[in-house]
Amino acid sequence: MGVRKKIARPQVLGHRGASAHYPENTMVAFLGAMSAGADGVELDVRLCATGELVVFHDDDVDRLCEGRGAVATKSWTELSDLKVAGEPIPLLSEVLEQLPKARINIELKKHPLGLALPLVRATIAAIEAAGAQDRVILSSFDPRLLALLRVLAPGLPRGLLFYEGQAFAMRRAWLAKALAVQALHPSQKLVTGHTMQKWTSAGYQVNTWTVDSPTKIRHLARLGVTTIITNDPKQALKALEASSDDATG
Repeated sequence: MGVRKKIARPQVLGHRGASAHYPENTMVAFLGAMSAGADGVELDVRLCATGELVVFHDDDVDRLCEGRGAVATKSWTELSDLKVAGEPIPLLSEVLEQLPKARINIELKKHPLGLALPLVRATIAAIEAAGAQDRVILSSFDPRLLALLRVLAPGLPRGLLFYEGQAFAMRRAWLAKALAVQALHPSQKLVTGHTMQKWTSAGYQVNTWTVDSPTKIRHLARLGVTTIITNDPKQALKALEASSDDATG
C-alpha cells in the first residue's frame, strides 16, 4: 500500500480545560488538560466588581455555584468564597502563572460598554505581568473588544469568534479584515472545505470549537484547521493519532 501524505496535527486546546472530566474553568480542569497532552487551554474572563479578572464563563454564578447574582456585582472576596463543584474560581493571573508552557486562548466575554476598556486593559496587564505575550491569543464575539485590543496591544494575536446562529455578515466573518485579526474562531458547523479554502487563502489561522466527536476531529484535521478546541483533549489526541496512522498506512 502506498504512503500518503501525513496530515499535520492541529493544536489541541482544552475547552474551559478538560471540562469533560473536571469542573469547567477551574485550575484542576486546566492542569488536567495539560496532563492529557493538550497544547493548551481555552478559558473565559470577566471583570468582577473590584476590578479583578476572573476566569468564569457565565455572567452570573447561578448555574455553577451555590450562590446567585452577576459576577460583575460581586467583589473578588465574595467570589473567592464560592466553589464550582468544590473547586475555587481562579484569577487569570493564577492560570498564566501555573501554566507557564501552555498556549492559552483567552476569550473576553461581552461586557457593558462602560466596562469594555477596563476589561481590555486588565487583560493586557495580566498577560504582560506574566510575560505570556508569545503564548496567548485573545478572542471574542464582541467586535468592540477586538477593536480596542488592536489599538492598545497590536502585538497580541486576536481571533474573531462566530457561529451559525448569528446574522449573515457575522457568520461570514466580514468584520475580520477591518479588525485586523490573525485568526478566525468559527463553530465547527461553519468549517467546510469551501470556507477553509477561503479563510486560509486570506492568511487566517482557523481555530474551531467545540469538537468532541472523533470522526469530526479527524475530518477537521484533514481540512487543515490550525486548532481544535475540545472538552476532552485526551480523546481528541487519540483520534488525531489514529488519523495520522491512517494517512501513512
